[in-house]
Amino acid sequence: MLRTPRSLVPLVLLVVLLAGCSKERACSLVGADSGVSFSIDPVLGGVKGTVRVHACVEDSCITEKFGTHNASPRVFVPYPSATSAGTVDAVLTIEDSSGHTVFDGTATALLHINQPNGPDCPPTAYQASVTATESGTLEQSLSS
Repeated sequence: MLRTPRSLVPLVLLVVLLAGCSKERACSLVGADSGVSFSIDPVLGGVKGTVRVHACVEDSCITEKFGTHNASPRVFVPYPSATSAGTVDAVLTIEDSSGHTVFDGTATALLHINQPNGPDCPPTAYQASVTATESGTLEQSLSS
C-alpha cells in the first residue's frame, strides 16, 4: 500500500503532540558563584586617592586596590566551599594610600540560596551582601 502525503497528516500530528509532552525545559545560561559581596562606598567619603581593600570570607581572601572616584565600589569574595545556606565570617580591612587603616570590621553573614535560572536549572549559589558603614561596623545588607 502506497502512502500519500494526505495519509501522513495524522502521523505528523501525533508526533507533534507527543513532543509537547516532554518534561525537559530549557535553562538560561545566567551564572552565579557562591560568596559574599562587600559594599565599601559608605566609608570612602573622606578618603582621597587609592585604597587597599582586603576582604575575607572564612579562609577565602582577596586584596584589591580602588581609586576613591570609583562609582559604588564593591568587592566580591568567592566562597566555593558553600554548599548550603548558613552563616559565614566576613572580615574587611581598608587602608588609605599612606597605609593607615580607615576601616576594620567583621560580621557574621547569612548566606541565602540563589538560583538565577530557577530551581530546576543550574547553577545553585549561596550568597550574602555586607556593607561597611560610616559608623565603623560591617553589617549584613538587607538586599541579601
